[in-house]
Amino acid sequence: MAKENLREIPPEESTISRKTRYAFLVAVVFIFSSVINFVISLRLSISTQTVASYLDTFTILILGVFAVISTQMIRKGQKDKGIWLLLISIATALAFRNFFIAGLGILFSILAVTLFPFIGFLLKRNQFNRSLSLSIGAGSFYLISDVLVSRFFSPYRLAAENAESIIRTLTVTTIIIVIAYGYTIYRQHRSLLLSSKLTLAMVSVVLVPIIGLSLAGSVSLKNSLIPRQNDALRVKSTLIAQSIESLISMNKSALRSETQSPTITEYMALYTQNGREAVGNNLEEQVLESLRSYKRKDILFIKSYAILDISGKNIFDTTLKNIGNDESDTAYFTQALESRLPFASDIINTRDVNEFSLYYSAPIFLNNGEIAGVLRAQYSPKILRESINNYLEVEGFNKDEVFVALLSERKVKQIDAEDPPSVFIVLANGKDPELNFMSVTPLTTNVITPLQMDRILPVGSTAQLSLDVPGLDEGLRNKNATPIFEAQAFPRANTETTALDIVAVAEIEENNLPWSIILSQKLENYNAPFLQQNETSIILAILIAIGAVITAYAGSKYLVDPIITLANAANQVAQGDLNKRAMITTEDEVGDLGIAFNTMTSQLNLLITTLEERIAERTQTLERSEEQLRAAVQVGKAAASLRNVDELLKNATELIGQQFGFYHAGIFLIDDYGEYARLTAANSEGGHRMLAREHKLKVGAEGIVGYVTSTGEARIALDVGRDAAYFDNPDLPKTRSEMALPLIAGGKILGALDIQSTESQAFSEADIASLQVLADQIAIAIENAHLFEESRRSLAAAQRAYGEQSQLGWQELLHQKENYGYRSAPDGSIFPLDKNTEDESFDADVEEKDLLLDEEGRKVAIPIMVRGETVGTIRLKKENSAASWREKDLDLAKNMTEELSRAMDSARLFDETKQQADRERVVGEISDKMRETMNVESVIRLAADELYKLLGLEQVTIHLNPDEEQRNEKSV
Repeated sequence: MAKENLREIPPEESTISRKTRYAFLVAVVFIFSSVINFVISLRLSISTQTVASYLDTFTILILGVFAVISTQMIRKGQKDKGIWLLLISIATALAFRNFFIAGLGILFSILAVTLFPFIGFLLKRNQFNRSLSLSIGAGSFYLISDVLVSRFFSPYRLAAENAESIIRTLTVTTIIIVIAYGYTIYRQHRSLLLSSKLTLAMVSVVLVPIIGLSLAGSVSLKNSLIPRQNDALRVKSTLIAQSIESLISMNKSALRSETQSPTITEYMALYTQNGREAVGNNLEEQVLESLRSYKRKDILFIKSYAILDISGKNIFDTTLKNIGNDESDTAYFTQALESRLPFASDIINTRDVNEFSLYYSAPIFLNNGEIAGVLRAQYSPKILRESINNYLEVEGFNKDEVFVALLSERKVKQIDAEDPPSVFIVLANGKDPELNFMSVTPLTTNVITPLQMDRILPVGSTAQLSLDVPGLDEGLRNKNATPIFEAQAFPRANTETTALDIVAVAEIEENNLPWSIILSQKLENYNAPFLQQNETSIILAILIAIGAVITAYAGSKYLVDPIITLANAANQVAQGDLNKRAMITTEDEVGDLGIAFNTMTSQLNLLITTLEERIAERTQTLERSEEQLRAAVQVGKAAASLRNVDELLKNATELIGQQFGFYHAGIFLIDDYGEYARLTAANSEGGHRMLAREHKLKVGAEGIVGYVTSTGEARIALDVGRDAAYFDNPDLPKTRSEMALPLIAGGKILGALDIQSTESQAFSEADIASLQVLADQIAIAIENAHLFEESRRSLAAAQRAYGEQSQLGWQELLHQKENYGYRSAPDGSIFPLDKNTEDESFDADVEEKDLLLDEEGRKVAIPIMVRGETVGTIRLKKENSAASWREKDLDLAKNMTEELSRAMDSARLFDETKQQADRERVVGEISDKMRETMNVESVIRLAADELYKLLGLEQVTIHLNPDEEQRNEKSV
């Protein structure tokens, strides 16, 4: 043994030395990585000038200092302490960095669960699980803290966009470490302890499904929430577009009705026929007053009302300076004449500088159907913004959360490749009036000049009239394919180039108006429901994972500890301690191995141990068996208690009443004659009174219970119509609706479940489908209880019969010998019992007691009981110099006597079976011999001879009697 130990020492020393070198190398690597990260973080701090970046730089500096200290400790021989200092320093530094910089939670979590165990390989084997626990705890903490900090302290963190260099560096580092960790696991799995292997396996089996389910749940949640939010945005934008359409349609209809004014019609008829000179001043005043009254209906937004003659000349206008203007080249004049319908124009700049207006026009028809002119209304574009704001106020939208704008798409001529094919111009919005009449599309010189000449855009440069809204122009051009997209809906003060809003587009369904509504919401608000639920799911998954990991760790410890204990016991036995026994804590294969080990040790120790020690060991085994038996009896009692039909039905009715809130729930069971359904259980006070008077209903005749128990079909009754009579029950006066369900098991109707409610029409056909399942379960439970009771009765009868048969067998066995027993001598020899030397009076008293102890306490007699009957006595006597019997020794003797009674009964049954087999064999042999002899006389002789030999008889007589007729002839 010594030589083997000497051979094992050098490899162990070599391993320790190699791990120390590797630990020193790892610490040095972390010093260099800290320097590199410090430089990157310092450059980022200088460029961003944020407090979070400076704190991150300081954290890396502290990590580098602790890495240097850890290196010195490893160098001085304190390897494990140095490694733990390094691990704790890394874990703490990652926790602080996770707080300071956004977007690192997942990376740090992956880094923790791979880096910490990777370094943990350098520790002692029994400390690997600690590093694994640290990795799981730290990784979970990083994920949870990332979620919480993002929700509550987001403004204090450095944005992920500003820390791309750090994220890229950490991503590459994490990938390298994951690969190295996997390779190390593959190479070092043989050197890991079994507990570490089990922990790794369990953690992998637990974490992989949880991560998969979490990702699948996140994707599913996003796929379910995003379409609903998109639909909500689309509906809102469509409603706003419809409100604009309604405004345009309403103004056009109003204008059409105004053209039919008799005053205007009469004036235009005279004007057309004879000119203005033929029209009287009085009629002109009436026309002008009509136009003024039209303007006064919305004085805030209507700028002017005018009448244009058939040539486009302004002959009447509430704004006097416009009279005489030639408006024949305008779209609202030409389109009204061509279409002969009311017309709404796009917003254009009037002749006054930078004054935009919206025009409505309608042709003026004479009585003969000819067009005499056009009635034109000039509106301020503010009416559109007012319409948008009114809608937002009615719907209760917060202007800070949503942005609504009315856009107009104007086609332009492309001269250069960078010129857009069209320009989207903001006509009105609900946020900032200064954004109106500015272009969403980046303008070029070739585009802005024609638009300004056509009075579509105001005076200004391309930079002044172009809005900085990244992604909006591109999204609007693809609005037919993707009506909802991400972009910036309005300019921000910062220089963000990423999408900040979710935008929904709805077109205005109005001829000749290329208008569309955009409704935008901030992406952070849009994604808030998804992020909140996703964060909750992530936290829940992390907590479940933590619990699962803890359970896995505890489970591996539970599985491995018995093996370690058994190995330690085996080592102690191998060193000569034969009294060492393995502790058996399980009943699985490890427990079987421990039992086999203990058995082997016991057999080895049997040659050098005393009888008392062997009895004590057997006593422990018996006590363990007794405990298992008591546990089995308790489980059997618990199972039997669940078969009580009355308790089952009572609990069922109370549960139905509690869960469903019904006024009354009762269970009827059909009697043995199948004539009446008796109320067996109920939960209401009225039901209890009915139980007290043994309430019953005739099957097939009384109430819906009688109908259900007769037909086996569920039925609902209401307090109206032909079922109203069923509710005339003084014990249940509040019943307004009732439902009865059949209790059917094995195709047999056992009774009915009666449920009553105080509400009218409380039950429907759907209730039958759902509650019938409950009724079926109750029926099956009742049937099982009945079957259990029948089985119990049959088993009891069989046991009684077997007990009586056993008693007869023992009586026959005891009568074969006058004195059946043995005794031991002081030298250990065993010989038959001598009756004359025994104290029969002492034995006689035993039959009246379980155990008899003499006055001196050294002689004890214990009855041998077989199936409740005393078949003998075991007497135990100590020497006069020995101490009296102790309670522990008496319990051991009683347990041994019980085992003796079982063994004796088994031996008796074996002897009886053997004797019966011998008898059957001899009878078979005699029968075969008699069949071989064909002569009657020879058969008789053979039978007499075999019976004489077999039974040891003194005489055998076989006599054949003649029949009655032969006896009569012989007498004659």
